[in-house]
Amino acid sequence: MIIEKERFSDSKKNKPHYYIGFNTKNGEHVGGYNVSGYYLYSFYITREFRGRGFSKLIINHAVSKKKNLYLDVNPDNIPAIKCYERAGFKFEKELTYYNPLWDYPDETKYRVLRYKHQK
Repeated sequence: MIIEKERFSDSKKNKPHYYIGFNTKNGEHVGGYNVSGYYLYSFYITREFRGRGFSKLIINHAVSKKKNLYLDVNPDNIPAIKCYERAGFKFEKELTYYNPLWDYPDETKYRVLRYKHQK
């Protein structure tokens, strides 16, 4: 697997943000992730590469670059939860977020499960 690109920006001086994407040797896009501070987010595997072991490879890349990563996941996303747990993430706590700026009043609160990577 080939790392597609690394983009770094320093939007917050104490929490640099970066995105890393992955391609096959043939140039097919496999997936990627973002990290800001100690939070892994926007992790994804393109549909055609799911179920082939790429999730673990990409998550292992993320945790090799940054120790003690956290992530938040929707409690209804069982496949993602299983993937994260297989990759070494452990449940920490359940959180409820509130965002009064959202356009849809029914969606101003949402639950997430917070996980931390344990080595």
